[in-house]
Amino acid sequence: MTGTEKQIGGLKVIGAGLPRTSTVSLQSAFQILGFNPTYHTISDLLPNAASHGPKWRAAMLEKDKVVRQKILREIVRGYEAVTNGPACLFVEDWVEMFPDAKVVLTLRNSPEAWLKSVNSSIGAVFGKPLAYYITYFVSPMHQGFLLSNLWDKQILGKYSVGVRSEEYYDFHNNHIRTVVPKERLLEFRAQDGWVPLVWAFLFPSFLR
Repeated sequence: MTGTEKQIGGLKVIGAGLPRTSTVSLQSAFQILGFNPTYHTISDLLPNAASHGPKWRAAMLEKDKVVRQKILREIVRGYEAVTNGPACLFVEDWVEMFPDAKVVLTLRNSPEAWLKSVNSSIGAVFGKPLAYYITYFVSPMHQGFLLSNLWDKQILGKYSVGVRSEEYYDFHNNHIRTVVPKERLLEFRAQDGWVPLVWAFLFPSFLR
């Protein structure tokens, strides 16, 4: 299968930033720029948790690249962009599967700012056993806990740090910088405004 054949009907933009890096705003920006629809946890995974949750977990557990990418392709079929987790865990796969897609790495001002945002939102719930059992019969939240727990386990095994840590923020972002060709990568903070995004998509040479 050629690169052009891979690209047809596939992702055109990949949001590589971790949750709590303005990924909802990025989703809105992508869609305003014409990348419709854009997959995000809140708007797409949670409403379809019963079917999408197991597929994401299967992709996270699958070591065979061909099989894993087949699962990923099925999840994002019909989408032009992705952002937030767990999609941000598969950037290395996405850039291979969709060789013409650009990558936007959303960032906070510092690892400390990111962790503070996490702990005051999703981190205040995920990882707490009582909340897990309370939401066991609520499919979206239950699937969210299953994904979060698996994410924690895999990152601990890979980096020897937890997901909710300043170290992981740096590990993730440096990994993205390593696996994404420089000419395809835009690092972006919400306070940067529209200009970098517009230039990146209307004038691709801006990334070079």
